[in-house]
Amino acid sequence: MTKMNYTEADRCFQEEKTTASNVKKLLEDYTHSLDKIRTLQQQFIPQKPVSIHNYTISSFYRPAYYVSGDLCLYVALGTDKIGIFVIDIIGKGLSSCFITVCLNYIFQSIIQVSQSPKEVMTAINTALCTTIALDRNGGCGFYGVLDTIKNTLTYCNCGIGVATLFSEGNVTELRDYGGFVLGGIENTVYTEGFVTLNSGDVVVIATDGLEDVKNRSGKRLGSEWLNQFMANLMANHSNTTEVLANQIKKEIIGQTGCRYLEDDIACVCILHSKHMG
Repeated sequence: MTKMNYTEADRCFQEEKTTASNVKKLLEDYTHSLDKIRTLQQQFIPQKPVSIHNYTISSFYRPAYYVSGDLCLYVALGTDKIGIFVIDIIGKGLSSCFITVCLNYIFQSIIQVSQSPKEVMTAINTALCTTIALDRNGGCGFYGVLDTIKNTLTYCNCGIGVATLFSEGNVTELRDYGGFVLGGIENTVYTEGFVTLNSGDVVVIATDGLEDVKNRSGKRLGSEWLNQFMANLMANHSNTTEVLANQIKKEIIGQTGCRYLEDDIACVCILHSKHMG
């Protein structure tokens, strides 16, 4: 057998070299590949709101670039419960996107055998630590189980950007139960807690991109804009038929003037009411 030298192997196996004559084609091929990856990733994101009993669960998702390291899901757990999962993988680009694609399948497998928030997050933490992490990329996450009969949300918060319960005149941060960020330390012990939801209550769970958006002058909005927006919405008892996630999305567009986003956004809204969408 003839031994191949480096030059021959290079031509056979390495990626096509960038030259002045083919750079446009390579860029077009790369962009086309990104479009396919983005389409694949967005297939996992819920496309429509879900209504069950007196609850409406809605979401919106907006990557800063072609693809995102953020993921949000809500899934039926029997006839009366909904599982809500939001995660923000550290970093951006293709590596973070790849992890979210893997996590989607892992999450779907986990909830077939366990629905307890702390057990689900424990399993995801193990997967990130031992199976799919790239350069030890971890992430901030939230998993909650909404019981639409008992009117409770059982949750495990692992450092997600926004996890807030808005009640009439009150704002409660859902951060008392959970644990360290996912994928950081193997064998981390997680806890779970629950809150009771009353008619008119809203829960917003989102990655920190929701707070990192900047207004038209370039100032970071932080958490105050969301608190004020929700206070106004609840005070006015808006009777719009538009789902809550879309209203938040439109508010962001209005605040930012459609300026470039520096961070991905994945957001899920839980509304226990027949008002406000």
